[in-house]
Amino acid sequence: MSLLHLSIYANDPESVATFLAQLMGGVAMPFPPFPDCWIACAAEDDGIAIEVYPTTHVLEAGVEQVSCEIKTRDASSTFVHVALCAILSSSEIVTLQPWAV
Repeated sequence: MSLLHLSIYANDPESVATFLAQLMGGVAMPFPPFPDCWIACAAEDDGIAIEVYPTTHVLEAGVEQVSCEIKTRDASSTFVHVALCAILSSSEIVTLQPWAV
């Protein structure tokens, strides 16, 4: 089973999406449906993607689709845990972001 989709919050969505894309050997790009959001896509064309939203945005379930609103969110309800298989070695990962040890 593969990870197909994950949505997370970050203070700097562009940097986080870029880092995640590098881990997956893919690309990061703005996520057009929502302003200031980014998406990291894996190198394989298999649909694996991680959406990265600013901490100033809130995803809300609508009747027919999800909306992304800029407003204060309940920070106490955010938690993400994911196991991601990287194409890079651990030493290559550390050179991308020093905090990723």
